[in-house]
Amino acid sequence: LFPSTYFCFAKALSMSSAGTERWERTMSGNLFKYAPGGANVGFVSGKFPSRKVVVHVGGLTDGLLPLPYTAAMGEVLERNGWALVQPLLSSSHLGYGISSLQKDADEIDLLLSYLARKWDWDADKDKSDDTSVVIVGHSTGCQDAVWHNKHGRERERVTGLVLQGPVSDRDYAETVPQAVEDAYPDALMPKEADYCGIGAPMTAYRYNSLVGRLGDDDMFSNDLTEAELAQALGHVQVPCLLAFSHDDEYVPANVDKEALGRRIAAAMPRG
Repeated sequence: LFPSTYFCFAKALSMSSAGTERWERTMSGNLFKYAPGGANVGFVSGKFPSRKVVVHVGGLTDGLLPLPYTAAMGEVLERNGWALVQPLLSSSHLGYGISSLQKDADEIDLLLSYLARKWDWDADKDKSDDTSVVIVGHSTGCQDAVWHNKHGRERERVTGLVLQGPVSDRDYAETVPQAVEDAYPDALMPKEADYCGIGAPMTAYRYNSLVGRLGDDDMFSNDLTEAELAQALGHVQVPCLLAFSHDDEYVPANVDKEALGRRIAAAMPRG
């Protein structure tokens, strides 16, 4: 199943430039609530209910239909009998600065629990091994996928990962107010601290997590040692596809993405 899933993803990337405008996206499916929180809404397309599911988690500021390839990926997955689920998390849109990887993981757990209950994944034990859940993370969504694979209560349901556009927020940003985070982790930073440039509210903890060396989000920085990469990624035991963006504006020009990709892959047990 895994090679075919990754082929679907690669095929979707090749189709993603078909729209007339980069922001134009259209998909048909169902909206649903997967948990009581205000942000906890999901969108499902393709073949559903299903035991073959891709969960698509975007990066900072993303929500539903986050990327040019999302609709194409949904089409390819549907033709291959898979469902595509796009969850809104508390960190979606402008919520990333007052959230955390653990909160995202908790909400992904709620999503997977909801799908398992609604789609009877556990009703027939003989078919439970046929259930495949692949998390496709983009940008900071890659950190969510890796973090959930270690800390998520429902992580055993996840059978594969795709890390598309894994980037280092620390390489992109510049300063780290560690002293502020130590004293007031929930204090809001000045709006200038949002290095994305849109003034989203951001706690001192989240800022340090994103741009502090060895912060919770610091998994793909170019200067991490092999031991530090292994500490961040060595728990990933499921098959994992790395797919760097060709022209990623959040990757500094001095970073050799091919070399960094080899080091990231080597840090995972499956290499």
